[in-house]
Amino acid sequence: MAFKINHSHWEVLVDFMEKHPDLARGSFSGPNGKQEMKKLWQQLSNILNAIGMGERSTEKWQKTWCDLKYTIKKRASQIHKDQKGTGGGPSSARNLTPFELRILDVLGNTFHQGVGSKEYGARISLELLTIKKCFIS
Repeated sequence: MAFKINHSHWEVLVDFMEKHPDLARGSFSGPNGKQEMKKLWQQLSNILNAIGMGERSTEKWQKTWCDLKYTIKKRASQIHKDQKGTGGGPSSARNLTPFELRILDVLGNTFHQGVGSKEYGARISLELLTIKKCFIS
């Protein structure tokens, strides 16, 4: 019998991630970081499996979260790209749902937009190359 994730599972999953943003981002550090992450995933798996509709392993719940993050990142990036595009008119991508926005809030803007720093290295290198050519010629 195939396991079917229902609305209750998604709500519990996102609520848990909102309470444990390091788990959501996979950013545990320190000497006990890996053990803490395993412990929280096991705790979350037990809570999700207690809802009913079958059982999944901790690894499968981790994969579910990973797949969900990937899907939302892809959609958010497309919307961001459409908004930055030229030509006017409305975005061709549909807006994110409140549920998806909650997940992005936990993960942060850099998750789907990047750090947003400008690259200056290429311009400086080209300028130096031009100056070098002037002196060599």
